[in-house]
Amino acid sequence: MFKSTTKTNKELNLANLLSFLRLLMAFVIPYFILNGNILLSATLFIIALLTDLADGYLAREYGWITKLGTHLDRWADKILFIMVLFTILYKESYYNWIYIFLILMLIFLICGFLAIKKEFPVLTIGRILGVLESIILFFMILGFVNQTIIIGFLLLLIIQGSLYLPPIFLKKKL
Repeated sequence: MFKSTTKTNKELNLANLLSFLRLLMAFVIPYFILNGNILLSATLFIIALLTDLADGYLAREYGWITKLGTHLDRWADKILFIMVLFTILYKESYYNWIYIFLILMLIFLICGFLAIKKEFPVLTIGRILGVLESIILFFMILGFVNQTIIIGFLLLLIIQGSLYLPPIFLKKKL
């Protein structure tokens, strides 16, 4: 029913549109966080996470897996998390943590770009850590922010990012 029949519109499919929607939400959610609309922010964040589940399912189920979709999905996730995290840290006046996360994120974005360029698969442990990060970010949106939670989130990011560091510098793929 949904299968694409022409090669010209293969990139334009519902899975890729959902990833693009998530990318747009990465810039909308911080606006609502900064304006104190916590319920709407949390709801939009949940919807963004659901689009992440839906786009992957649809791409696999209907054969809509594309190079654009693969890259768009990964980058939409990263940008969503970065924008939400930085907005929360700013709103809650954890300014010093912004610099630490900014440096870490830049390192991991560069490594992420290299991993995507080498077409590394997403690891199961990476997915699990991503779910844990999503849960923590959700509670941070709701206002549960303190040094311990920030440090826990930082540790999860370091563990997840370090999964891809060694293979990036090897000549062969995972």
